[in-house]
Amino acid sequence: MNINTFISQTVLLSLLITLPQLACAAGTLLIKVRFNAQQYEVVSVKHLSQTLPEFVHHENQQQDIQYRILDTLDNTLLNGTLANPAIIRGVLSEGNVNQDDTHHTMAVPSGVFMLRLPYQKGMRFLQLFNEKNADSNTGMARSLNTNSNIQQFDLLQYDEPTAP
Repeated sequence: MNINTFISQTVLLSLLITLPQLACAAGTLLIKVRFNAQQYEVVSVKHLSQTLPEFVHHENQQQDIQYRILDTLDNTLLNGTLANPAIIRGVLSEGNVNQDDTHHTMAVPSGVFMLRLPYQKGMRFLQLFNEKNADSNTGMARSLNTNSNIQQFDLLQYDEPTAP
């Protein structure tokens, strides 16, 4: 095998590996959500042509917010968790106090947070909820709509043109 054949095969193989990923993540979906206590309201939705990395939430807490993105047939396209934005963690005191005594949590009654997700064709509904044990399969997605702890938003009503 000569070097040109090897390079050609390597390039073709890398294209075969990356093309399915590019087809799924055609940009980034930014969803701005306002919260007041445990009530949520989608403020805006933007589809960016740039593919930004998805926000990764490493440390699961009981207060985390669960999200699910569904298509028009209630099939789950994406799901995950994010830290509850109403809970602020960190250094919350001033002065020369023992550093271990300064790390606390504090709850805020209202605010705004952003969901940054890889865009997929067919994204239609956003569900937000605080349950750890909600099933994410398609059959459960329909029945969960009747659960008062799950809030669902139709993303089409916030339709914006794709950024250039």
